[in-house]
Amino acid sequence: MRKVLIPLEISPISSDILPTVRHLFQTADVELTLLAVAQPKAETPIVVDAHMIALPPSVYTTTTGSDEEWDVYRKELKENLERAANELRNAGYKVYTVLLTGNTIDEIVNFVPKCNNCKIYPKTTLNICSDCKHKCCKTCTRKCHECAKNVCKSDLCCNQVIVGRFFQSINVCNKCFYNPKCSICRHVVGTQDDNYSTELCIECYKNVCSDCSYQCCSDRVICDNCVDTSSEMYKCLCDDKVMCDECSYRCRYCDNRICGECKDLSIAYHDYKMCLECRD
Repeated sequence: MRKVLIPLEISPISSDILPTVRHLFQTADVELTLLAVAQPKAETPIVVDAHMIALPPSVYTTTTGSDEEWDVYRKELKENLERAANELRNAGYKVYTVLLTGNTIDEIVNFVPKCNNCKIYPKTTLNICSDCKHKCCKTCTRKCHECAKNVCKSDLCCNQVIVGRFFQSINVCNKCFYNPKCSICRHVVGTQDDNYSTELCIECYKNVCSDCSYQCCSDRVICDNCVDTSSEMYKCLCDDKVMCDECSYRCRYCDNRICGECKDLSIAYHDYKMCLECRD
């Protein structure tokens, strides 16, 4: 659904845009926000005739005086907004109203959300960075590899980049980078005993603790979720050891990979290197 902001009460011709909006957009396709800006008496005067802006301000502007006039002025703006909104609601549109106070141009510009990083007004909904809480467009947002939350792409702000085995960039938010958590048991480093730590799995590049991972002779770590589908590390049929190409052996009959202990046992009892399936 598209969101359309319509500034009203800016000039006498502001209301002329409403029939155009009704002509351009179907009720089910758009969400309308009617906006007006009340200008304080100490701020920029109110334009009463948009065709006279080439003349001195004293000719084409009015200002509010006392507090009573200010209250009446704001009440009138609010009533005009609600009147226009009700007409659109009766036609089937979803309509919101907003009444701001300040300089007309500044308030309208500031009200429209824009990306905190590239400062562009996006066509799509802005994402909120889970770290700095700023709103960023889709182009300036990354998904944290660990927690899958939105994070802005600024390296100096919230995003850390890890380089993987094949030089791919992996984005991790500051919270997950400086406070690593096991992706399986979700324990945070420092909440367990002093020996608790995490390492990156060679397949999914997520942090895993020693209880949820396996390690072979090359000191490479693989998590319990990836070991069954990995093409670089293998789980022996004895369901106890994880091997790499350097520390595994091939079964003589079925070509399954076996660990060193299974190899030694099979040679001791059967004279050949065999996996558990072939020994049985």
